[in-house]
Amino acid sequence: MSLPAESLPVPFPLATFDNNAGYEELVVVSDVAFTARCACHGRAYSGLATLGYLPGARIVGLSKLARLVEHCASEGAEPIRLANVVADGLERASGAPGVGVVVETSATCGHADVDGAHQITTATRGRLREPSIVRTEFLVRARPKRRPT
Repeated sequence: MSLPAESLPVPFPLATFDNNAGYEELVVVSDVAFTARCACHGRAYSGLATLGYLPGARIVGLSKLARLVEHCASEGAEPIRLANVVADGLERASGAPGVGVVVETSATCGHADVDGAHQITTATRGRLREPSIVRTEFLVRARPKRRPT
């Protein structure tokens, strides 16, 4: 379930380019580090995000994917909302037929006293939401290579 557009952070322009080559395979950018502030208690937490999408008519500048995560994290959100706003922003900006976001965080305010706890949140849209080989490929590739601090 995606969040209504009015609940999304200030629009963030993503540079997109014509997909002149007709590339249709999964594009994944992983281990995008971020720091955010939980909206409920104002406590800072850190994490790593992985973004994936199936290109349609447009492709997204790779550095813009990391900047999208940073922008949404700076707006203040718990990990579940952060994963959803990033997925919605990427889907809206790219028109991709499939989008996936995985956010892995260190302890957030809800379980800050649990030493070593991590939360993994997934948001998928379109073809990456449907059971398929491409969804499985995304989820396998979305495993972070490192742990959030």
